[in-house]
Amino acid sequence: MKLFQDEAKRRKVNPATDTEESIWHKYNASVASNYIKGKKVLDIGCWSGQMEYFLPNTPELLVGIDPNTEAINLAKRRIPQFQFKVARAEKLPFANNYFDTVLMFEVLEHLPVNSEPQVFVEINRVLKKGGILIMSTPNKTPLAILLDPAYFLINHRHYSKDELTKFITDSNLAIKNFSTKWGYFSAFYSNLSLFYKHILKSRFKCSVWLHKKLMSEYQNPGQLGLYLICRKE
Repeated sequence: MKLFQDEAKRRKVNPATDTEESIWHKYNASVASNYIKGKKVLDIGCWSGQMEYFLPNTPELLVGIDPNTEAINLAKRRIPQFQFKVARAEKLPFANNYFDTVLMFEVLEHLPVNSEPQVFVEINRVLKKGGILIMSTPNKTPLAILLDPAYFLINHRHYSKDELTKFITDSNLAIKNFSTKWGYFSAFYSNLSLFYKHILKSRFKCSVWLHKKLMSEYQNPGQLGLYLICRKE
């Protein structure tokens, strides 16, 4: 099945889902919006620009990168006010000390195994002194793993707080805020959305009731995902 192919082959643009913004994109945009006004911003792993759809047009510059050419071309067509570029997190094609803010939501676990140290070194390199990294990734707890079928099917990686702390501190970034998010409703929504996207090739339509539950859950501490805000000192 295509679902079990390697990352590069499996991640193809699905017109039924990759032109639609999800509740996650809306929430992540709300987190990022406090750190982008008048700033030079890099979004690592932007895919088709779904989060950018919700961002206010206030950055001095916003560049989204993704290794998937098809997704980047779609982002360019849909959101022309921002820049999009085919590139990889392990070798960022930007000058030293260039960006004020780097965003990386649900990306680290999709990168090549053992590339994490290099990715954080690259983020440090392109960030200005005092620059901010905002990121999220799945939490490595028994509950988070149990509620993530992709962990068992395609080796979807999870990270512990200690693992992330080592990656970040080894790259000379400082963690300013560490929080856990997402709960049972988030897992339900995620799994149904992925089943619809990869198996049924269609979009899961979230009910008003589930939307309210998800937004309430996102505003409170959870168990399944980690959010970090880091600073280049």
